[in-house]
Amino acid sequence: MLIIKFNTLVERSLMKKILAFGLCFLLLGCATPDDTYRSILNSPHTAIAKDPVSQAFGMTYKQKNVEYAVYSALATCDSYGTGCILEQINGTRITRPEAQKWRDDYNRNKKYLTMKVGPRGSLVIATDTGQRDKEVKKTVAKKQKKLKKTEIKKTETPKKKEEKEISKEEDNKTGSEEDTLEAVLKDVYGDRKLDNIEGLWGYRRDDEKEGRIYLIFKSDDYLYEEQVIYHPIREFEGQISTKIVKKIDNNLYETKATWLNVDKVDVRNGTIKIIDKFKLKFETSRHCYSSEKECLKAGVVYKKKIWPSKTYADDIGLTNEQSDVLKGLLD
Repeated sequence: MLIIKFNTLVERSLMKKILAFGLCFLLLGCATPDDTYRSILNSPHTAIAKDPVSQAFGMTYKQKNVEYAVYSALATCDSYGTGCILEQINGTRITRPEAQKWRDDYNRNKKYLTMKVGPRGSLVIATDTGQRDKEVKKTVAKKQKKLKKTEIKKTETPKKKEEKEISKEEDNKTGSEEDTLEAVLKDVYGDRKLDNIEGLWGYRRDDEKEGRIYLIFKSDDYLYEEQVIYHPIREFEGQISTKIVKKIDNNLYETKATWLNVDKVDVRNGTIKIIDKFKLKFETSRHCYSSEKECLKAGVVYKKKIWPSKTYADDIGLTNEQSDVLKGLLD
């Protein structure tokens, strides 16, 4: 399950940071990754990738070609971080679109490679089948387009249902859910800094076997929108479930929550309260569709942040300023 994958990543994040800083100490001493990278530029085919959040990095030199250098740098960084971005090739800084293209190429083709530990402790390519998938699969683009939806469809023809099932089968064959979700997150957030309410949030009801995951992001039409990323009822995935319309105070927001009333989209009022950086309280008011139907009861749901995950600074309650100072010392 996707929720289990993210929980596992959160639990491993602290250990990865410790390993990353240990690698930095062993390889670089007091030098920064950039200083060390500059020192190996006389060797052909080099690359460096970094995780801007955890400060993990990966660099390679004396590789067979540029592709090998890039793939090895990303593989090394990925072994310690979760959001690694390619920064330089042969000493030249690359643009954001170029970095994204290399990341997509690596994600598609890493299945054809096996890695081993090489010079300076970095990962290098040990075996390569020579196969490459050159084009981005269309099914990934379809999932990203879900972000444009603003309401639940009223009806769905048998033909559309059949097309949706075919699309899901293609998704399973051409790429992992985690890779697709990574593309969605980068499409929504890019490289900008998120505020406390944005990110991936989830919860699981006691009577359900599967958890639910929601994406909260800033909206042009409202303050924020909440989109369903993963839900036990698959038809809800990709739909906007909550619109955050007004800020009441620093920790409280007014919302319009979406509900499906048979074949019509309906909304009811509610609020979101920020308990802390990793917990939100969703409340919805009692709502009646009509005098002929049973009313929806008022409800409360607590959602926990799945991504961005906690860091060592969060666990001990450091302020942003203290966290920056600590990161500087560790760097």
